[in-house]
Amino acid sequence: LLMCNLKCKFESIRNAEDLSMNGYIPVLRVENILLSGFDEILLYLVRKDIVSFQNLKNLDYLFLHSLVHGILRKAELYICWVMEEVFQQVTLVRFSAAYSWPAKMTLPYEKRKEVLELLKCHRWLEKSPDEVFDEVEYACECLSTKLGAHQYFSGNNPTEIDALIFGHLYTLLTTSLPNVAIGDILKKFPNLLQFCEDFEKLYFPLLPMLNA
Repeated sequence: LLMCNLKCKFESIRNAEDLSMNGYIPVLRVENILLSGFDEILLYLVRKDIVSFQNLKNLDYLFLHSLVHGILRKAELYICWVMEEVFQQVTLVRFSAAYSWPAKMTLPYEKRKEVLELLKCHRWLEKSPDEVFDEVEYACECLSTKLGAHQYFSGNNPTEIDALIFGHLYTLLTTSLPNVAIGDILKKFPNLLQFCEDFEKLYFPLLPMLNA
């Protein structure tokens, strides 16, 4: 939205996922319309002729999109919901904080079951943590190769795919998890770190610095 110079108000709430129609976040409200998730919001902007549909037909966009949703998102779900220490110390605490008793005692485990079923369907549940980290490193290697010496993935100007990639990389870099040094994987790729830093300074100067 900031890239498109659209005025918007940001609000952080604990149960944002409950507002979503499909379980994806972020949620965007436009008058009486609720849009859930990056792809749905992006398609809305395309229908309004704010974003060009040609950008979404680009093969590079499709490849990068598949890396994010096919690997990084599934890795995030695996780390948060499958790895027991992370689930008990981080995911369970944060997820249940949005609800009162007795919902907070049951909903996190219902959500965990839902995520495990999703990962099982994609054959990610059978992976070991090390195999998941290898997948993340492979995705980062592909992203790093594609980015090369450019400032952004489409060249000198950021596009929708840059916003999507930044959201996932920034989360992996700045989220502290017990015994999961996922950020160390990204630090093997200096151009991805520089990309995140440049994107952050341009659009989110008030976010915590990456090296804080």
